[in-house]
Amino acid sequence: MVDMKKISIWAPAVAAGSAVLMSDQLSKWWALSALDEHQIIDLFWTLRLRLVFNTGAAFSQGEGLGPIFAVLVLVVLIVVARHGAKLND
Repeated sequence: MVDMKKISIWAPAVAAGSAVLMSDQLSKWWALSALDEHQIIDLFWTLRLRLVFNTGAAFSQGEGLGPIFAVLVLVVLIVVARHGAKLND
């Protein structure tokens, strides 16, 4: 039997995470399809869009360590989810 209380607790978090993931992927898709590599789009004042590729995690730190970061994020998500499930029991 499905516990509706647990579903109602997790539903907003799953919805928010899904919305963030979708907007991230859509913005990346748009940038790749709309911008050339050296093109700059001036939006207003000093806000500009420019297509760049970052091979690292943050500001090119940890270049080539993407798979390790992905595993670490997955482990953290599992720990947080398990801890959250224990709090709801």
